[in-house]
Amino acid sequence: MLPAIEQFELFLANTHLVETPPSDAPSVPFATADIELSQARVLHLTYPESEVGLESMLKRIEDELDKRGHLADRDVALAVLGLIAESRDASVSAVDYANDVLHRTRSADFYLSIVLPIPAGPHDNVSLGTFSLKAFDPTSLLYWAERSGCGYPIDLERWAGRVAFEQERTQTTVIAWDEVPGFLDMVSRWGLELSTQSIADFYFHAVANHLARQAPPIIDEHLLVLEAGALVAFDARRLLDWPLSQQVNLFHWEGSRGHAGWALLSHVGMVNMNLVPGELFSTCEEWLREEFGFLRLSTAKPLYPVLTSYSRFLVRAHRHSRDGRHDEAFLHFVIALDLLLGMEGSAQEKVANRAALLVHRQLGETLATQRARIKKLYDKRSKYVHEGEQPPEEGLAEIECVCTEILWTLLAASANGEHRSVDAWLKQIDYLLSAIGADKVLTDHDYASVGIPFDGRRRTPPNKVIR
Repeated sequence: MLPAIEQFELFLANTHLVETPPSDAPSVPFATADIELSQARVLHLTYPESEVGLESMLKRIEDELDKRGHLADRDVALAVLGLIAESRDASVSAVDYANDVLHRTRSADFYLSIVLPIPAGPHDNVSLGTFSLKAFDPTSLLYWAERSGCGYPIDLERWAGRVAFEQERTQTTVIAWDEVPGFLDMVSRWGLELSTQSIADFYFHAVANHLARQAPPIIDEHLLVLEAGALVAFDARRLLDWPLSQQVNLFHWEGSRGHAGWALLSHVGMVNMNLVPGELFSTCEEWLREEFGFLRLSTAKPLYPVLTSYSRFLVRAHRHSRDGRHDEAFLHFVIALDLLLGMEGSAQEKVANRAALLVHRQLGETLATQRARIKKLYDKRSKYVHEGEQPPEEGLAEIECVCTEILWTLLAASANGEHRSVDAWLKQIDYLLSAIGADKVLTDHDYASVGIPFDGRRRTPPNKVIR
């Protein structure tokens, strides 16, 4: 609960929404920073100069919402603060009223669709965990919007058949504003248009925007191995900002008066992105299943935690590379090798030896030649870090190739189930290196024990993202 102290009471009691920002008091625009509200007139929240401070108050509101399972950020907290300020009866304690409002939460269904301005093709139906890319069909949205007594300012049927990024219907938590005692009084003071389109609408937009921003990390995790191996390149953050697209949301709940809800429509940004054909996702996922038995990352598999961290560095390297930051890409590839193969604080010599063993047969090189090539890559890293000498383009391509082949060996080693930890896998690699040093001839089964394919076979994925 917000503490019932004088500083909080004075701050809340002297916070208001105004149409024109005052010149004698601090204020902020009452609008989300991330989404352009489709119909809203921007108001301003004015607040007193005090020791509490606006950011401190917003953080307290955000924390209180989080405690009640209501996902929140600064925009959500700002929207809630404005609604509290404008719906409160001046005769009641501001802190008590705020705590009452913060307790009035309910469960709601949330629908997310981002409709792109391009027609869907026959293969544009991609599953991304709980998300999908498919042809937009507004039937369900329109049905539940009608049941909820709300609607959209345009006919959504005009977008049917366009590519849409959608999330399965999810449960979320929202404040039950229709049950807040002073909500109707706020409508009486501000009028229906401003109360809904500029005040309440801001709240629902802020919540929807916060929920939409949860999508990229979830999708990144789903596609981690695909992106680490450069099978696909998919940046969900840019997808949320596709040029000329529309974000369509719906909140639906059942309250004391039956079905209710809030429909939202907003324009999004102007960032370019290449959309991956739907059938390519399926083809690449099928290759991972057939080659390694890989379905998804799971903590039940002993090598998957290190596979996850290794893949994340490869994904960062690929993204740096695609954005033209080749030096950063080169560094991230080398760091990925260090983290995976030098987990015991090993010297570069040991990392180079381990890496060379894992890739030399697939790349058609002797172990000694491959070891020397990897050492040269480390030399290039050192010259860049210590002397500012840019790594050459061919060096980036070579280190990327090495890292990708090691990703496949790690997946294969996990699939064969011989190693219960990454330490056990590294010890087996070192054992094989010692055997070679003692002039022992290794068999294909020896190599396969650490994930190296038989006969030096090169694992060839169905796609390769190029810079």
